[in-house]
Amino acid sequence: EERLVAQAEDECLAAEKAARRAEDERLAAEAMLKAEEERLAADESARKAEEERHAAEDAAREAEEKRLAAEAARQAEEERLAAEEAACREEEERLLAEEVARKAEEDRLAAEEAARLEEEERLASEEAARKVEEERLASEAARKAEEERFAAEAARQAEEERLVAQAEDERLAAEEAARKAEDERLAAEAMLEAEEERLAAEESARKAEEERHAAEDAAREAEEKRLAAEAARQAEEERLAAEEAACREEEERLLAEE
Repeated sequence: EERLVAQAEDECLAAEKAARRAEDERLAAEAMLKAEEERLAADESARKAEEERHAAEDAAREAEEKRLAAEAARQAEEERLAAEEAACREEEERLLAEEVARKAEEDRLAAEEAARLEEEERLASEEAARKVEEERLASEAARKAEEERFAAEAARQAEEERLVAQAEDERLAAEEAARKAEDERLAAEAMLEAEEERLAAEESARKAEEERHAAEDAAREAEEKRLAAEAARQAEEERLAAEEAACREEEERLLAEE
């Protein structure tokens, strides 16, 4: 009986040990399962963080591309405006050179006319009738020359008006470009949400503001050129009126002498 009792106790202890071992294994398995779940959760969190980082990098890269595109557009507009300004300066220089050449030609013709008149006066002492005829021919030639000069002046005035209209068109185009740049800046500010995108949008807005100021400066310069051309045209008209009055007085004097 004692042996059986001891055997039963041994079996009971063995069963308890087996049960404890099984419980320990179950707890270890649960701990391993929990650790695996925590690892999977950590991997998922890391994956989401990586996706968010990639999304932020994509947004920053897109904002940078937009900024570079805006910068390239601004530089292209500045180069176009510089080229147009250089063309305008060249056209003004050409017109000025033509004006100088025309004045030189008029001076030369005036000198030749004076020499011819002196020659006619010398011949007039020998033959009065021929002098009267030569003076009439000279007056007719002077009148034709004056008419040709008026025609050339009218052509130059038409060219000046064309340049003024071109400058006005350029000013309107510059204002339209400034408005488009302002609209693009506002749209870019509305689309940006993160702090990095906000900073990029502010940089783009600052550059757009500089472009708008440049466009306004170009429009103001075009307006100043137009006003200067208008003032020059008015001065030329006044000069032509004075010359016409002088020609009329000269014709009246010649008629009185006749």
